[in-house]
Amino acid sequence: MTTTMQQVLALIEQALGQPAGSLDHSAGLDITAGWDSLKTMEVVLAVEQHFATTFTARQMMALDSAATICAALRANGATAPA
Repeated sequence: MTTTMQQVLALIEQALGQPAGSLDHSAGLDITAGWDSLKTMEVVLAVEQHFATTFTARQMMALDSAATICAALRANGATAPA
């Protein structure tokens, strides 16, 4: 698992009130307990702040899993902070 994925999962866990280490790369909207469209916006804001990036409206519409968030970060050239 990449550092970026680990950090994204930690941000998702925080937003959802899940214990640290409880989610894996398959986490996503409608399949992870407590993750709904409102929580997606909370996750997106946390990820943008943490990685110092901004997602386009089109990207935001597709951010429905840990994997799609990581892909959008790669597309933006964002890297995991140390």
